[in-house]
Amino acid sequence: YYIRHSENPKNRGEFYIVHNVGAMQEEDNQNGLAHFLEHMAFNGTEHFPNKGIVEFLESLGVKYGFGINAFTGFDRTIYMFSIPTDRPEDLDRGLLILKDWLTGIQIRPEQVEREKGVILEEARGYDVGDPFYDVKVGETRYNERMPLGTPEEIKSMTAEKLENFYRKWYVPELATIVVVGDLNVGEMEGKIKELFEGIPAVKTTGYKEYPLEYTEKVAYQEMQDTLITRSVLELILP
Repeated sequence: YYIRHSENPKNRGEFYIVHNVGAMQEEDNQNGLAHFLEHMAFNGTEHFPNKGIVEFLESLGVKYGFGINAFTGFDRTIYMFSIPTDRPEDLDRGLLILKDWLTGIQIRPEQVEREKGVILEEARGYDVGDPFYDVKVGETRYNERMPLGTPEEIKSMTAEKLENFYRKWYVPELATIVVVGDLNVGEMEGKIKELFEGIPAVKTTGYKEYPLEYTEKVAYQEMQDTLITRSVLELILP
């Protein structure tokens, strides 16, 4: 865990749990799992059933998508929210949310089915934002494991697949808690130790890191767009 005192802004705190797992840890038949699981984390946990996490945070004046958010990448999944720090009971509930994301996500088949439409809509508008992405990542796993998965993979997602992925990878060994804000660092450390120390350690097997590796060559890619009125040359040197 990392804790940092900051009074900018006053009476606010930001809570994160960072999982060192993302699309890279998916097997060939698991594309899109890590990102789908991120969505399920907001559909009910042990202490916050159904939309309880969002409802509690919104009761503190936080807006979903701004003060409450999450992100799934190739090598990490990050959950985050910002809350007022003037009431100790809200800080306690905030830490309980982080704990639930680590150990208490409840994955129900009917919720999985409902979430498929949300993720399919997200996938329709997805763009890596870089026309030269394929050239930059080369012929590597980064070209095979786009976090959202294909529409077919999203439609075939099951609660069992998600549960297995969750139990395997959301473990203390691969998780880090970050709390930054206008709060007492010593008191926050005590709260974290008290709440999280009872989680049993799990030795993860099969975890791999996938560095970007390139074969020695020159790769060339051209993009033409009639709306662009000037020519740009971009050199990428890994």
